[in-house]
Amino acid sequence: MARWGAFLLAFVLAPAAARADEFKATYTYAESQRMAGAFDAARGAYATALTHAKRPWQKSAVSLGLGDLELAAGNLGEARTHYKRIVSASELAVWRAAAARLGLGEVLLREQKFDDARREFGIALEMGGITPIRRLAAHRAIARSRTAQKHFDKARARYELGMKEKGLSADQRLAVWNEIGRTWDDQKKRKQARACYERVLGAKKTSAKSRASAQYLLARSYRLDGKRKHALVAYRKLLTMKAATAEQKKAAEAWIAKYGG
Repeated sequence: MARWGAFLLAFVLAPAAARADEFKATYTYAESQRMAGAFDAARGAYATALTHAKRPWQKSAVSLGLGDLELAAGNLGEARTHYKRIVSASELAVWRAAAARLGLGEVLLREQKFDDARREFGIALEMGGITPIRRLAAHRAIARSRTAQKHFDKARARYELGMKEKGLSADQRLAVWNEIGRTWDDQKKRKQARACYERVLGAKKTSAKSRASAQYLLARSYRLDGKRKHALVAYRKLLTMKAATAEQKKAAEAWIAKYGG
């Protein structure tokens, strides 16, 4: 009887296990395609994963992935629909509901609905359950909304609050100084801006990417300040940095071609 019972149990559980494996495989593939920017392939894979999703968290995982995909693709209406589907669910893990709030906040931010966006980011931060880097992203988004409204002091205060989050690496904190510097540049306060960029460049634990961004912003600040020679030196140094993006290098080459003779 014991053997017969074990056989029946295995017979019943096998299809469920197979569905779980199929969901995991298709969902993982969908996530990889989304992060690679292959949105059409990712949408198809998410649709397939949804057919294998039997538990609420699996369906919400697909909705969150689709929300992030449509947000990246610029389809704000579709992204909102997916995020709201998660927000309205009650049985989800806190971190997934908070992640959906962050996504919804980003949709509202891009629509320039700044008060509504800040409310969503604030709810996500109060809910907890999200990673330190996501918490920092929420603070940075709130700061960007303040910058867009020219509330520069409030923006800088929020950036500094974000840097105080526990669990961040030294580089993650340092990178925020590049954004703080831009708020000073937006106010045409170049010395304060350049002090922020030089802080990143002078730190020992700065990543190559953050360093290249700081160098680009430093050159840009000199250019906006009318200091051509300083800008040329900064742009030329930028071109020696392997981590500089194609866009940054293009800007440097254009400036050097125009004023470097």
